[in-house]
Amino acid sequence: MLAAMVGMLFVVTTILSSQATDLKQGNAEKNVPTRQVKVYNHMLPEKNKWHISKGRKKLCEGGPYSQWYSSVRTDCTLPSGSYSITCCDLRSNEGWSGGYIQITGKKQKLCEKFSFDAKKKCYTEKFTVARIPTPRPTPKPTPPLETTFHECLKKSAKAITDSVPGYKLSHKDDGVKKDYIADGGNDMYDNGNRLYIKVATNEFHGPLKYNQLCNGQFANAGAGDVEYFTCKETTSNGDIFFAGFRSKNKYISGFSTGGNTGADNYDNVAYHSWIDGELKPFKHGRYGRWWAYRKSMAFSQTDYKPSINHLIFVPNKNWEHDWPRDNNQNRRRVWATDVRRRRAFTTDPDWHETRADGANNYVSHILYVMWGGLSTDRNGHNKVIRYDQTQIEKIISKVNMACQ
Repeated sequence: MLAAMVGMLFVVTTILSSQATDLKQGNAEKNVPTRQVKVYNHMLPEKNKWHISKGRKKLCEGGPYSQWYSSVRTDCTLPSGSYSITCCDLRSNEGWSGGYIQITGKKQKLCEKFSFDAKKKCYTEKFTVARIPTPRPTPKPTPPLETTFHECLKKSAKAITDSVPGYKLSHKDDGVKKDYIADGGNDMYDNGNRLYIKVATNEFHGPLKYNQLCNGQFANAGAGDVEYFTCKETTSNGDIFFAGFRSKNKYISGFSTGGNTGADNYDNVAYHSWIDGELKPFKHGRYGRWWAYRKSMAFSQTDYKPSINHLIFVPNKNWEHDWPRDNNQNRRRVWATDVRRRRAFTTDPDWHETRADGANNYVSHILYVMWGGLSTDRNGHNKVIRYDQTQIEKIISKVNMACQ
């Protein structure tokens, strides 16, 4: 008798073990893309039970459950193919009370019809899992032309000053120390080129201190998670000032310059100061996801003071763009008309601003480029350089955005 009981126990154990093995193997195919099975329980989940089969082989099962109005991620995953699912009501013949089974990636709700007054214990329906494409290997990014961050900035600066005439700032510390350029030589500035960054809905933060980090390091800007660097690169044909900003959480919502220029809003018959800019940005041809917002200005057409030129590179073409213009054209500031000089705009502030018009346009990176424009003729006389749009586009093409 004891031997018979032991034998029967062995048979039952073998059957249960075989079923468990089948269920485990149903989910054990390796290196095959699969979709996960999820269960939504509405009311009375304690009576819900289900299993999925392929032919006569039961692959996985689940239930009953205890949590109402809840979604459950199961351990059941299915490769592409045809299957059947059976949902049962353990207590009565009423069906599930609003619950269903769903396969990840499919909108179909399995067993949804087995609900409220079903008048049967179980319900079975067939379904398919579409072929899941094998993920392609992540393409390797195209390596930058330069091997180091500093070399990248140096080559950008050289490419710019080789393509168009530039200007060398007069003092060694100009653009390197403090948070402004006091003069720059030839009365280019009056404590200008101050840098401000905007994070989300906060006000502009700054001015930020120059840090001369040309080697790839970034410093904390003290505004959210924004980090930044500044770097003045000196070439044989002129100096280029860079400032880069990055936000891991993509919170950058604006950039602005401030301080004053040496133009002092001066204007008469002999010396006619000017400001150039475009509301719409230039597209960077080589790096198509970047756009450059430009402002240029100078004391006069011919005098010794260099022009001041800004490019603000933003990976968004829909930012608001502002600088001192005719009174009614400025979005953020209104400049009072200079009664004495009858000016409708002012060349005195070094203000230049770009900003997002909503959270959808926040960005993760910004690059600011500034340079002066002054040339010397054969007689040693200085002449201000006023760049046209073709020259600006040429300069933009020389900026390697891989530096960011």
